[in-house]
Amino acid sequence: MQAAYLSDDSTTLGGDIESLAALYVEHLRQQQPQGPYHLLGFSLGGLLAIAAAARLESQGQAVAFLGIIDSQYQHQAPEDSVEALLESASQALTPDSQSVMRRLPPPIMAALLEQLDALPPAARLPELVQWARQQGLQLDGDSWEHLQTRLRYQQHTQHLLATFKPARLSCPVHVWWASDTLAQADFADPHWEDLSSGPLTREVITAQHLTILEQRALHEQLAARLTAIATHGAV
Repeated sequence: MQAAYLSDDSTTLGGDIESLAALYVEHLRQQQPQGPYHLLGFSLGGLLAIAAAARLESQGQAVAFLGIIDSQYQHQAPEDSVEALLESASQALTPDSQSVMRRLPPPIMAALLEQLDALPPAARLPELVQWARQQGLQLDGDSWEHLQTRLRYQQHTQHLLATFKPARLSCPVHVWWASDTLAQADFADPHWEDLSSGPLTREVITAQHLTILEQRALHEQLAARLTAIATHGAV
């Protein structure tokens, strides 16, 4: 299933992971009304798979396989600051425009920060884009419209990660980590071993977060796990 919150339907950009998982489960059960179900998710998709498994179990359905690939979540919301928004937007500028921003007089930047801080979070990005256009700033191979969409999705993803609260499960859980993820200084162990009363396996794949799905070792281990269980459900 494709990420619903990345679709053109902006109504999916609200709520939390549980509400998104409810949408996925509805679509899944339209295709396969009864379990057992086999679920697998990468990164944020792993959290969605967990929430979907919880919803299916609450409906009396069996989840025979839950795979979680390099998935973390935040235990508290990140600081929703104007400075963080400004930093994210400035990284998308051309080098020349970044230099222009750095040379702007401090009173101008202070006025911008004060102006944005007075707005509700949802209104800050459009206001920042309008200000940047007035300053003649240029994006590096992007459009202002696309930048707004991309940063909006980024902010929403952070919201989903910060508000996620995993439910207690009873299904088998299979976890894969990228070695680079575990080595990062800011890694926060989600303790997936406490997620379910069912059996758990845990593997570490030599990879980075964005390359783990390409690794042969992951493919072989995943195939072995699925071969070892009944395959009557949806994979």
